[in-house]
Amino acid sequence: MREAVRNPELRTPQGHRLNGGRMPAVQSVHRALAILQVLAKSPTQLGPTALADELWLAKSTVHRLLSALEEAQFVVRTGRGHYRVGPAVEMLRPIVD
Repeated sequence: MREAVRNPELRTPQGHRLNGGRMPAVQSVHRALAILQVLAKSPTQLGPTALADELWLAKSTVHRLLSALEEAQFVVRTGRGHYRVGPAVEMLRPIVD
């Protein structure tokens, strides 16, 4: 297994600078999973502003992540612009149980 590279001057194949050995995509994955956790624990559907406040993230970041999660069906947007956990999460349930 390859060790994580910690040289801040190195770049990914796409040209992104590695930041302390962590690629920007890793941070996005952590943030997207945090959104899913908050939605899964919430008794009500939440909007982007509530999610941004809960997670201390910029609203634009939350919008971008929600769009990606919605495209992959991990979240579903309601008519009021709020979100709930989507069918892709439900498909994972038998794997976890």
